[in-house]
Amino acid sequence: MRIEPLSDNPARFRTLKMVLLRGEERVVVSTRPHGTMVLLKLEGIDTPEQVRLFRGEYLQIRVESAAPLPKGVYYHHQLIGLRAVTTDGQDLGEIVEILALEPNDVYVVTGARGEVLIPALKDVVTEINLERSQVTVAPVPGLLPWEHNAQ
Repeated sequence: MRIEPLSDNPARFRTLKMVLLRGEERVVVSTRPHGTMVLLKLEGIDTPEQVRLFRGEYLQIRVESAAPLPKGVYYHHQLIGLRAVTTDGQDLGEIVEILALEPNDVYVVTGARGEVLIPALKDVVTEINLERSQVTVAPVPGLLPWEHNAQ
């Protein structure tokens, strides 16, 4: 099957031994690059008709198979569910989604006062603490919608 890599590290496909397809583990028989795509052969999927049954599906890997990241870099699944708190202690809510946009990701935070979109920039997200399940945010003018509406 021909897949579009969504990984920041497309070379990782060379070392994959197992993937999840519709939640079912599949053995990776072979992989090879094909332009910007990857050709992937999975055990038990042998014909073009079988491949078509999975068109539009996402391949996933188990968390324990994920490549280690450098210090200060996180997988999205590590950030979903963290509390977002301002530098002065104001609880903004929980990260419920991450928008992978250019030039930076945006954290969608939902809390008691509504939704806040937090750009994943070092000047705005000043700390990510997985042990405390918290991100600290230094709000810039216009970031918090309720402050804008109060003016």
